[in-house]
Amino acid sequence: MADPAPVVGDRPTALVTGASRGIGRAIAEDLVVHGWRVMALARDAQRLEGLAAEHPDEVLPLVADVTDPDAVGAAIATAVARWGAPDLVVANAGVLAAVGPTWEVPPDTWWREFEVNVRGVHGTLAAALPAMVARGSGRVVLVSSGMARRPTAWQSAYGASKAALTHLAGSLAVELAPAGVAVFAISPGMVHTDMTRWPAALLAHLPELAALPEEAYQPVAEGCALVRDLAGGRFDALSGAFLHVRDDREALLAEASA
Repeated sequence: MADPAPVVGDRPTALVTGASRGIGRAIAEDLVVHGWRVMALARDAQRLEGLAAEHPDEVLPLVADVTDPDAVGAAIATAVARWGAPDLVVANAGVLAAVGPTWEVPPDTWWREFEVNVRGVHGTLAAALPAMVARGSGRVVLVSSGMARRPTAWQSAYGASKAALTHLAGSLAVELAPAGVAVFAISPGMVHTDMTRWPAALLAHLPELAALPEEAYQPVAEGCALVRDLAGGRFDALSGAFLHVRDDREALLAEASA
């Protein structure tokens, strides 16, 4: 699979969703530090403008809600017209809100998790992939979760939506292989973010979450490093795989090559 050709000057371009805060912002900032230009998409215009002000030549702010495919499509079309097809897409925008006994969570709240975590990814890819396929190269990283593989009580919508992303990565990898686009689902581990300031409704069922030791959390920098490793192309043989940040990537690559 060919390495992506930089579109803007000698720097590659990434599209990162959910880029205004948390893991998405950390990934965006890490990519900028390592020589990338970033199309940063999120709902929070003020935070995005702040990010762009810190990196005026490297960050293109795109204000859109991932659950609105028309808005996402228009924002990404504008970015592609300006900077060209992204070399990397990091579909990171997500939400954890539907917590408690599955049968007691209001249906609209439960399905909202899928609206953001799954439909939002589909809308992002529907807007970004045509230009990548036309160019014939690129990488896609879907930010999933360890809960996609490990069922966890009281958070069924989140786990099920992330399991859907993991399956989607495998299906897309097969579809996009002829076009030279690799796809990965990843878990960055449990990171200190707004999401892990656990909602009271979840703590009511899992009070132990409030007392987790620091070592239970993963440094966000390690998830950023995983994204950069995948973006570089060396691990394209693992396209379609689910990778946890703690996985031995070199061992998995050796196994795949063998």
